Amino acid sequence: MHKIVDEKGKTYNLYSYGLESEFEEMVIANVDAIFGKDGIYFDIKKLIGKPKKGATIPDGYYLDLTFHTDPRLYLVEVELNSHDVYGHIGEQILRFGISSEMDKYKIKNLLLSAIQADSQKQAKLNEFFKRSSFNNSSELFDKVIFDNKPAAIVIIDEATDELYNVMGQLTMTTEVLEAQTYV
Repeated sequence: MHKIVDEKGKTYNLYSYGLESEFEEMVIANVDAIFGKDGIYFDIKKLIGKPKKGATIPDGYYLDLTFHTDPRLYLVEVELNSHDVYGHIGEQILRFGISSEMDKYKIKNLLLSAIQADSQKQAKLNEFFKRSSFNNSSELFDKVIFDNKPAAIVIIDEATDELYNVMGQLTMTTEVLEAQTYV
Protein backbone atom coordinates (compact mmCIF):
# COMPACT_ATOMS: atom_id res chain seq x y z
CA MET A 1 0.00 0.00 0.00
CA HIS A 2 1.31 3.46 -0.91
CA LYS A 3 1.83 6.11 1.76
CA ILE A 4 3.01 9.68 1.74
CA VAL A 5 4.94 11.17 4.63
CA ASP A 6 5.28 14.95 4.66
CA GLU A 7 8.18 17.00 6.05
CA LYS A 8 6.51 17.12 9.49
CA GLY A 9 6.19 13.34 9.67
CA LYS A 10 2.45 13.27 9.02
CA THR A 11 1.39 10.10 7.17
CA TYR A 12 -1.19 10.01 4.38
CA ASN A 13 -2.70 6.72 3.21
CA LEU A 14 -4.05 5.95 -0.24
CA TYR A 15 -7.82 6.36 -0.31
CA SER A 16 -9.64 3.58 -2.14
CA TYR A 17 -12.72 4.70 -4.04
CA GLY A 18 -15.62 2.26 -3.79
CA LEU A 19 -17.74 3.93 -6.44
CA GLU A 20 -16.74 5.33 -9.81
CA SER A 21 -19.13 8.25 -9.27
CA GLU A 22 -17.20 9.25 -6.12
CA PHE A 23 -13.91 9.11 -8.04
CA GLU A 24 -15.44 11.15 -10.86
CA GLU A 25 -16.57 13.84 -8.39
CA MET A 26 -12.97 14.15 -7.19
CA VAL A 27 -11.75 14.45 -10.79
CA ILE A 28 -14.26 17.21 -11.61
CA ALA A 29 -13.38 19.09 -8.41
CA ASN A 30 -9.68 19.00 -9.37
CA VAL A 31 -9.65 19.46 -13.17
CA ASP A 32 -6.98 22.19 -13.11
CA ALA A 33 -4.64 20.04 -11.01
CA ILE A 34 -5.24 16.97 -13.19
CA PHE A 35 -5.28 18.54 -16.67
CA GLY A 36 -3.52 21.85 -16.13
CA LYS A 37 -4.87 25.37 -16.38
CA ASP A 38 -4.45 25.73 -20.15
CA GLY A 39 -7.64 24.00 -21.14
CA ILE A 40 -11.34 23.66 -20.56
CA TYR A 41 -13.13 20.66 -19.08
CA PHE A 42 -16.72 20.01 -20.17
CA ASP A 43 -18.74 17.91 -17.74
CA ILE A 44 -21.13 16.72 -20.45
CA LYS A 45 -22.66 13.25 -20.40
CA LYS A 46 -24.73 12.89 -23.56
CA LEU A 47 -25.08 9.99 -25.97
CA ILE A 48 -23.04 10.31 -29.15
CA GLY A 49 -23.11 7.92 -32.07
CA LYS A 50 -25.90 5.64 -33.17
CA PRO A 51 -27.47 2.98 -30.95
CA LYS A 52 -26.32 -0.55 -31.85
CA LYS A 53 -23.51 0.98 -33.94
CA GLY A 54 -21.02 1.99 -31.28
CA ALA A 55 -22.99 4.67 -29.41
CA THR A 56 -21.45 5.81 -26.14
CA ILE A 57 -21.63 8.41 -23.40
CA PRO A 58 -18.25 9.96 -22.53
CA ASP A 59 -17.79 11.14 -18.95
CA GLY A 60 -16.71 14.50 -20.32
CA TYR A 61 -14.57 16.36 -22.85
CA TYR A 62 -11.30 18.20 -22.41
CA LEU A 63 -10.22 20.96 -24.79
CA ASP A 64 -6.45 21.31 -24.46
CA LEU A 65 -5.39 24.85 -25.37
CA THR A 66 -1.73 24.48 -24.38
CA PHE A 67 -0.44 24.95 -27.92
CA HIS A 68 -1.95 27.95 -29.71
CA THR A 69 -1.44 26.46 -33.14
CA ASP A 70 -2.46 22.91 -32.25
CA PRO A 71 -5.37 22.70 -29.79
CA ARG A 72 -6.68 19.21 -29.09
CA LEU A 73 -10.03 17.73 -28.05
CA TYR A 74 -10.19 14.66 -25.82
CA LEU A 75 -13.12 12.47 -24.92
CA VAL A 76 -12.71 11.63 -21.23
CA GLU A 77 -13.37 8.30 -19.50
CA VAL A 78 -13.11 8.17 -15.70
CA GLU A 79 -12.50 4.64 -14.44
CA LEU A 80 -11.55 2.58 -11.44
CA ASN A 81 -8.82 0.02 -12.03
CA SER A 82 -11.16 -2.67 -10.66
CA HIS A 83 -13.14 -2.48 -13.91
CA ASP A 84 -12.49 -4.99 -16.68
CA VAL A 85 -9.72 -3.61 -18.90
CA TYR A 86 -10.83 -5.56 -21.98
CA GLY A 87 -14.62 -5.74 -21.76
CA HIS A 88 -15.23 -2.33 -20.26
CA ILE A 89 -12.41 0.21 -20.61
CA GLY A 90 -11.07 -1.00 -23.97
CA GLU A 91 -14.58 -1.31 -25.38
CA GLN A 92 -15.46 2.19 -24.18
CA ILE A 93 -12.46 3.74 -25.94
CA LEU A 94 -13.29 1.77 -29.10
CA ARG A 95 -16.81 3.24 -28.94
CA PHE A 96 -15.32 6.72 -28.46
CA GLY A 97 -13.43 6.32 -31.73
CA ILE A 98 -16.48 5.08 -33.64
CA SER A 99 -18.91 7.62 -32.19
CA SER A 100 -16.60 10.63 -32.52
CA GLU A 101 -16.34 9.92 -36.26
CA MET A 102 -20.07 9.32 -36.59
CA ASP A 103 -21.37 12.31 -34.62
CA LYS A 104 -18.99 15.21 -35.19
CA TYR A 105 -21.75 17.81 -35.57
CA LYS A 106 -23.44 16.72 -32.35
CA ILE A 107 -20.16 16.97 -30.42
CA LYS A 108 -19.54 20.44 -31.83
CA ASN A 109 -23.04 21.60 -30.90
CA LEU A 110 -22.78 20.15 -27.37
CA LEU A 111 -19.53 22.02 -26.77
CA LEU A 112 -20.74 25.28 -28.32
CA SER A 113 -23.87 25.19 -26.14
CA ALA A 114 -21.76 24.57 -23.04
CA ILE A 115 -19.57 27.58 -23.87
CA GLN A 116 -22.55 29.84 -24.49
CA ALA A 117 -23.95 28.88 -21.07
CA ASP A 118 -20.70 29.50 -19.14
CA SER A 119 -19.09 32.95 -18.93
CA GLN A 120 -15.85 31.51 -17.45
CA LYS A 121 -15.40 29.20 -20.44
CA GLN A 122 -16.15 32.13 -22.77
CA ALA A 123 -13.55 34.32 -21.04
CA LYS A 124 -10.90 31.58 -21.22
CA LEU A 125 -11.55 31.08 -24.93
CA ASN A 126 -11.46 34.84 -25.60
CA GLU A 127 -8.00 34.98 -24.00
CA PHE A 128 -6.94 32.00 -26.12
CA PHE A 129 -8.21 33.69 -29.32
CA LYS A 130 -6.00 36.74 -28.61
CA ARG A 131 -2.89 34.52 -28.79
CA SER A 132 -3.97 32.11 -31.52
CA SER A 133 -4.93 32.14 -35.18
CA PHE A 134 -8.53 31.16 -34.34
CA ASN A 135 -11.21 33.83 -34.41
CA ASN A 136 -14.11 32.12 -32.65
CA SER A 137 -15.36 28.93 -31.00
CA SER A 138 -16.93 27.52 -34.14
CA GLU A 139 -13.66 27.82 -36.05
CA LEU A 140 -11.74 26.25 -33.16
CA PHE A 141 -14.13 23.29 -32.92
CA ASP A 142 -13.98 22.75 -36.67
CA LYS A 143 -10.21 22.34 -36.25
CA VAL A 144 -10.28 19.96 -33.24
CA ILE A 145 -13.28 17.88 -34.39
CA PHE A 146 -13.26 17.88 -38.19
CA ASP A 147 -9.65 18.59 -39.21
CA ASN A 148 -7.99 16.65 -36.37
CA LYS A 149 -9.31 13.47 -34.85
CA PRO A 150 -10.34 13.79 -31.23
CA ALA A 151 -8.29 11.64 -28.87
CA ALA A 152 -9.20 10.02 -25.55
CA ILE A 153 -8.05 10.35 -21.97
CA VAL A 154 -8.59 7.62 -19.41
CA ILE A 155 -8.35 8.92 -15.85
CA ILE A 156 -7.86 5.98 -13.54
CA ASP A 157 -6.97 5.43 -9.91
CA GLU A 158 -4.20 2.99 -10.77
CA ALA A 159 -2.81 2.34 -14.24
CA THR A 160 -1.51 -1.13 -15.04
CA ASP A 161 0.68 -2.60 -17.77
CA GLU A 162 -2.42 -4.46 -18.96
CA LEU A 163 -4.27 -1.16 -19.43
CA TYR A 164 -1.38 0.34 -21.41
CA ASN A 165 -1.26 -2.81 -23.57
CA VAL A 166 -4.98 -2.61 -24.38
CA MET A 167 -4.82 1.14 -25.13
CA GLY A 168 -1.83 0.50 -27.42
CA GLN A 169 -3.90 -1.88 -29.54
CA LEU A 170 -6.59 0.72 -30.32
CA THR A 171 -6.34 3.15 -33.23
CA MET A 172 -7.71 6.13 -31.27
CA THR A 173 -4.87 8.02 -29.61
CA THR A 174 -5.36 7.54 -25.87
CA GLU A 175 -3.60 9.12 -22.93
CA VAL A 176 -3.76 7.56 -19.47
CA LEU A 177 -3.72 9.81 -16.40
CA GLU A 178 -3.43 8.31 -12.95
CA ALA A 179 -5.14 10.26 -10.17
CA GLN A 180 -5.13 9.22 -6.54
CA THR A 181 -6.28 10.67 -3.24
CA TYR A 182 -4.38 10.38 0.04
CA VAL A 183 -5.96 11.01 3.43
